[in-house]
Amino acid sequence: MKLNLTDVFCELISGVAIMLTVVPILDLLRVLRVSDAWQALLGSPNLTTLTVVLGVSYMVGVIFDGIAMSSDTWLARWLKVPDVPHEASTDFWRRVQPHVLSYRSETWAFYFCYRNLFLLLPVAAVAWSVWLLLHYSFCLAAFAFAALLGMAFLLSRGMREIYKLYNTITIGAAAAPDATPNPPRVPPPPSAMG
Repeated sequence: MKLNLTDVFCELISGVAIMLTVVPILDLLRVLRVSDAWQALLGSPNLTTLTVVLGVSYMVGVIFDGIAMSSDTWLARWLKVPDVPHEASTDFWRRVQPHVLSYRSETWAFYFCYRNLFLLLPVAAVAWSVWLLLHYSFCLAAFAFAALLGMAFLLSRGMREIYKLYNTITIGAAAAPDATPNPPRVPPPPSAMG
């Protein structure tokens, strides 16, 4: 199995987003203060701390990705992206070239990343807004709430376009004529060589 750096990056981003969402919730529950979490993370940065944070964020991202997959059917309907017809899907898997499959896989990895962030941002908006309201001001809390929900809206538009591109790749590759990956080179006949 080949390591796909895009998948790893997307899982790391999802894991970091989950940790950033959970920190204010833990503070509101009086389990862990935000300042203590930042101090532990940034107080003495070293390779061990970085490795633990990256490892935990990757594992949390993978787990959340599995949970978030349960929302894919609902999200596809909400985004109003039509499904690929069964015949086109069958033709795609029969005719797909390796480079097209790789591009399609990269597209889907970014969709997963956007989807995970989209599902987390409303929760993060509420958690951080309540925390900011209790610790700072209403204006700052309202700004954070609006900014995070705005990001969720922009992610939903990006998800829709990526999903449409993903389906276009499938339909386009299925409709492509059969071609050999490396056609044999045939020299021209001697009479044409002048």
